[in-house]
Amino acid sequence: MKVYALKDNVKKYIRHVPTGYKFNDDGVADWPDDQFTRRRLRDGDIALEPPKRTATVTKSQVTDETRPDPSSIVGRQLRSEERQKEATVVETKQR
Repeated sequence: MKVYALKDNVKKYIRHVPTGYKFNDDGVADWPDDQFTRRRLRDGDIALEPPKRTATVTKSQVTDETRPDPSSIVGRQLRSEERQKEATVVETKQR
């Protein structure tokens, strides 16, 4: 069965112990359906489907188009963090 490594350290260090099969550079391996493979699936080290890659947006990349809705939880969190930064700047200037 084709399995996919979910983490880089799994891809690098884990191999199918009974057979010695390793993951390729893309994190894919062909392992037999045995107890060892099922255990790794249960542990969450590997999956039967390729992992979904998500993009991460840093705060410096946030623009008006990517800024979350202010009424959302993420929007409230960002506003809170911005207020904390402003308070820190004001405190620093007052000293």
